[in-house]
Amino acid sequence: MKTYAEFIEPDRNNPAGRSTVVEVKDRDISKLSIPARCDIFYFFDSPAHNTTTAAAQDEQYNISRFHIVADKLMTREEAKKMVTASLNTAQRTHMQWDIKLQQNDIFALTRSYNIEPVRKDSIVIDGNKKQLYPKPVPEIADDLAGRPEDNMKLSRPISVPKDPARFKLKPKPPQP
Repeated sequence: MKTYAEFIEPDRNNPAGRSTVVEVKDRDISKLSIPARCDIFYFFDSPAHNTTTAAAQDEQYNISRFHIVADKLMTREEAKKMVTASLNTAQRTHMQWDIKLQQNDIFALTRSYNIEPVRKDSIVIDGNKKQLYPKPVPEIADDLAGRPEDNMKLSRPISVPKDPARFKLKPKPPQP
């Protein structure tokens, strides 16, 4: 299997955007060269026998979550204000955005000033490849002595088993 990244850029002539598929060595975002106009990208694997990117695009496996490249995250109210100010009078456009605004709580303002709904399975990064959503889990340090919950000790069992003979408690060693 080979790994690919598909970059989706906005295009006036194509509402779905224009996509570019590139073979990559791995799925490490820090090593990825993201095109300047790219709003969304994702990774996928394709069998090695597909020699062209078009053939690889037709046979996708292990598809990653969508990554949205954004300048900032917005709430529903912020997105609603921005969308309302820029919408034309077409009723169909209003209806589409009304549905998007009702179904999502968080929106991303992309580098090309598009507003993208952020779903629970989306990953939002900024132009420096720093993760904005979901908030990254801080790395746990090797020394956890500073956390209060790590210093907690139980003086007695939380519950007693029904058959205590089966689960004998070890006597406490004498303390100096």
